[in-house]
Amino acid sequence: MSTPASLQAVDHAYAEQHRWKSAETALLQAIDLAPKSWAAHQGAASFYYSRADYAKSRRHYQEVVRLTPDNGQALNALGYLEYLGGDIAAAVASYAKSADLGERRNPCPQKAKSGQTTPAQSRLFVQFLPLSNLGELYLESRDYERAEQYLQASIRCNENWHTPWGLLGETYLARGRGESARLYFLKAKEHALSYLEVTSRNAATTAYLAGFLARLGETRAAETQLQRALDIRSDNPRTLARCGEVLFMLGRQGEAETLLARAVKAGFPLRVLRLKPGLVNLRDQDWSRIVGAAPSADRFPQALCAARLARTSSIA
Repeated sequence: MSTPASLQAVDHAYAEQHRWKSAETALLQAIDLAPKSWAAHQGAASFYYSRADYAKSRRHYQEVVRLTPDNGQALNALGYLEYLGGDIAAAVASYAKSADLGERRNPCPQKAKSGQTTPAQSRLFVQFLPLSNLGELYLESRDYERAEQYLQASIRCNENWHTPWGLLGETYLARGRGESARLYFLKAKEHALSYLEVTSRNAATTAYLAGFLARLGETRAAETQLQRALDIRSDNPRTLARCGEVLFMLGRQGEAETLLARAVKAGFPLRVLRLKPGLVNLRDQDWSRIVGAAPSADRFPQALCAARLARTSSIA
């Protein structure tokens, strides 16, 4: 007799064979058998996310959170999907709750400048992933002070994760603090390389590393890592989007537009793509070429529109 667990195992087998329809059928059967199983919904959410069906993934993560309200990882994932959907208020709430759960379970034991941590300050020392995501959101909204606050808190929780270091580099670059930005891009590069020593075929980290190298002026190394990321996951919308951003940083706009068009076609939201720090200098006519029409459907909230950063592809 089939059980939710056995059906999820079947799903994994089908997914490894790229038999996506069969994998989806197995997942939905698992949910039919156990509609209150958060693990079954988690499996479906992860599956749809991997297929860039972000709306369906979001619905299943909502169900995971309903069934397990204290699931910080699911809340963080839900926040990202809300962000992709343009629901910024919901994303902030999900990230904040995820971070708060992390702080209550595993507080980051850091002290304030005075040597003591006040209750208000201690709320910042929370899980590093939702904090980093909040920092990225505020970076893209041009709220650089708040972006720095959350990204520094993320680093205090886990100084070995590359993403907040790189985002702080982007924050300082946007504020004209090139030397500070360089130091943070160097740390981001260091931690990304360390992570890839353990998990060498991680397309996301490899693509991020390419961006850090581009910002540092290490063009040849950036191009090598960019190609490696595409060799690993050339079908992934996030990988395509990040690699397109890196190509634009490197001054290869025509190639960048090709990859960005592929990212949009594969399901990466245009409204989010337009806010990426390395892409804010693309003009409306450039985006028109990318999507094949004027981007009039971009309804991202005005309060979170990206800055028109100075055209600086390197701080070397």
